[in-house]
Amino acid sequence: MKITVQEGFVEETLSHRRLAIEKFDEEFRGRKARFEDYVHYYGASNINVFLGGFAGWLSDEKDFDLRNFLKECAPYTNGNELTAYLLENGFQVEYSVRELNLDKTRIASWKGYLKSWYKDHHRNKDNRY
Repeated sequence: MKITVQEGFVEETLSHRRLAIEKFDEEFRGRKARFEDYVHYYGASNINVFLGGFAGWLSDEKDFDLRNFLKECAPYTNGNELTAYLLENGFQVEYSVRELNLDKTRIASWKGYLKSWYKDHHRNKDNRY
């Protein structure tokens, strides 16, 4: 079976990874009980995917350290590393902008607008991400 990942997925994954680190550092570092309450209230499947994965990874034997989880389960910090990780695990990554020969300047402006809108609107509606 061939599984293809689009370029946007790579960027979205990195964004969610970064947001998980920010939220953890701001709200949960050193406060395991607070994190557990958060997960129980929202459910692991309804929060940032990396925080949800971290909740499932945690056990009494493991340190309450998101970065250790990320090193083990999401060992990438940029697009090149994530792309290599996906390729090593049997995925194919496609860069649709290049393949479709679209105007990259126009695409970049759309991405900038959408990222700005998402940051200003979606992230402020609920504080889960």
